[in-house]
Amino acid sequence: MLEWLLTQEQRRIRLLKTLADSPLRDYYQQSFVSKKCPLKTLALLSVDLETTGFKHETDAILSIGQLEIRQNQIELSTAEHTVIRSHTDIDEASAVVHGITDDRSAAGVSLREALTKLLEALAGKVMLVHYSSLEQRFLDQACRRLFGGPFIVPVVDTLYLARRRYQRQHKSFKGNELRLHNLRAELGLPRYQAHNALSDALATAELYLVQIDQAGGSQGMRLSDILSPRHT
Repeated sequence: MLEWLLTQEQRRIRLLKTLADSPLRDYYQQSFVSKKCPLKTLALLSVDLETTGFKHETDAILSIGQLEIRQNQIELSTAEHTVIRSHTDIDEASAVVHGITDDRSAAGVSLREALTKLLEALAGKVMLVHYSSLEQRFLDQACRRLFGGPFIVPVVDTLYLARRRYQRQHKSFKGNELRLHNLRAELGLPRYQAHNALSDALATAELYLVQIDQAGGSQGMRLSDILSPRHT
């Protein structure tokens, strides 16, 4: 069967038969969340990456921010901000944006260690991100290189939810209106420091909860109602 015809759960089961022992294989030991899962009981992990650029083939992950949402509550006790040790000098212009200097990066952990921590936290959850293709490309590239297999995860994307709301309202919009901080401003949410992986993960989690409330609340809604279409 062609790979693209398989569901994520079918691909997960296939990978368990071929992957060598690794943190990625451990992650795939747990079934993906059912699309029938009610939102009121859904467990998500809000994730944000800071990178040296936008090209996953050549740029590097500098930091990962993450925190859990359980039963429509942000669990601040689960917040993690992991700085990753870079093997190349960080461009000065890039450092100005994300605040990660060479010295700070040198004190960080290996990408393998950071990914292991992320995969452990993601097992059995849905990944929540803003603009999922960026995170997905970088994490997939890293998992293939370090663990020998692709990164597959159910995704809820707050950018997709915002675009869908505009389309439902027959409202035209420009690309920059879909940026995380612009969407938050539109909804009256406070402005946080941009380009910090943890504060952006928190900003995404808060935006998600407001978006769900705008859609009528989680009562009666299921994961299938909000799941990003490329991650079914």
